[in-house]
Amino acid sequence: MNDLIEYNPSVELAEQTYNYVAKMEDIRDLYKLQIAAAAARELAKQAKEPKAHWNHFMAIAIWARWKIGKIIPEQFPHGGDHKSSHHNGDLKLKDIGIEPKHESNRWQLLARVDKDKLQDHINQYNPKPTGKPATLTFNGCYKLLPKPPAPEGTYDVIVVDPPWEVKKISRDDRPNQEDMDYPIMSIDELIRWGPEYLKPASDCHLFLWTTHKYLHTGFHLLTEWGFKYVCTFVWHKPGGFQPVGLPQYNCEFILYGHKGSPRFISTKGLKTCFEGKRGEHSKKPDEFFEMIKNATEGNRLSMFERYERNGFEGWGDEYDGMGK
Repeated sequence: MNDLIEYNPSVELAEQTYNYVAKMEDIRDLYKLQIAAAAARELAKQAKEPKAHWNHFMAIAIWARWKIGKIIPEQFPHGGDHKSSHHNGDLKLKDIGIEPKHESNRWQLLARVDKDKLQDHINQYNPKPTGKPATLTFNGCYKLLPKPPAPEGTYDVIVVDPPWEVKKISRDDRPNQEDMDYPIMSIDELIRWGPEYLKPASDCHLFLWTTHKYLHTGFHLLTEWGFKYVCTFVWHKPGGFQPVGLPQYNCEFILYGHKGSPRFISTKGLKTCFEGKRGEHSKKPDEFFEMIKNATEGNRLSMFERYERNGFEGWGDEYDGMGK
């Protein structure tokens, strides 16, 4: 996998890199390719090579993931979790290093992007005669996906876990990336999103997940969306990441606000500070959803959800059959 195509500024970036990836059919080779391309991008960055070189390697990684996302549902009809007699025999996704499951889901999500739209997007990052080159990212590609239609009807309980605009934390076991490899939204996008996609009943509970960085912003979102702040719930996590020279971040916050005069049917076990097990990256604890379900009634909705939740409908880019 050391024969990554040489960068050629005279050829359109998307065509150059797609044609290279298109020749590959084995999912294992494609997986190795995206790792090699991401590593090459990181080395180019560290060596302070022109940003056009970074974009070249990133384009290879994007196309490799896009094609893997196309192959997975064909060759792994059970998501790679069970034995399959279709193409790959006993091969599972974890055998080639694609785990946990949400990684496979997100690559299949990337594969939903239309090829022509993706080519046009990538070609925007070809070197320009003048101006500072922009950086090609995975998240920019996810923004090409159409948003799921807004929920129908109204909801008495709404949980929102916004895809906050954050950067990936450096890790030793994989090449570093500048952006999160799933759809994220800016603050302005979230403000505009609320009126179109939130469907509160006249009396509605709202639970808004936020982080240390976006705690202040969370209060602003509540107000912009037309809810009145009441209190803050705290998820006490068993461990958490610890920035250099700072305390360990072993909690997350849920701002509770309401519209109208909703009531809790029971406050037994409803605590503003609660324990809950940690799961996959960004997955919120089941204990929270059980607590809210036991305290409320009516139609409940979990926004930006990836998993099926007992007692809640789900909505999000990754929910429509991808995160179940």
